Amino acid sequence: MDFASKIRLIKDFPRPGINFRDITTLLQDGPAFGQVVNALADLCREMKPDIIACPEARGFVLGAPLAYVLGKGLVLMRKPGKLPGKTIACQYQLEYGTDAWKFMKGPLGQVKGYCWWMTYWQQVYHGCRC
Repeated sequence: MDFASKIRLIKDFPRPGINFRDITTLLQDGPAFGQVVNALADLCREMKPDIIACPEARGFVLGAPLAYVLGKGLVLMRKPGKLPGKTIACQYQLEYGTDAWKFMKGPLGQVKGYCWWMTYWQQVYHGCRC
């Protein structure tokens, strides 16, 4: 299936020259949504993650069913200032700058490898050590 055709492109959002990929159109298509989760599971299975880590908003929507399909736990990533206690920061590059995700320090303490989904469904990262 051509998943990209299920994702609506909104030009010049949030800034001129940036294209926002709206996955709500994909999520509204039940069979396509299931196929995306299965495709991500296939990618992550090869990586043998201990846990699935996903960023807030869109990541939560795909991370939870992905963790369920793989039989793995789920760690939520949040923007700075949203989590209590000790956190670990992980910076990443955007088309228009840099940003960061925070994990609560406890959940990732003994984890050797994890898989996380970010921004666009095709981007799957493994073993990011922040």
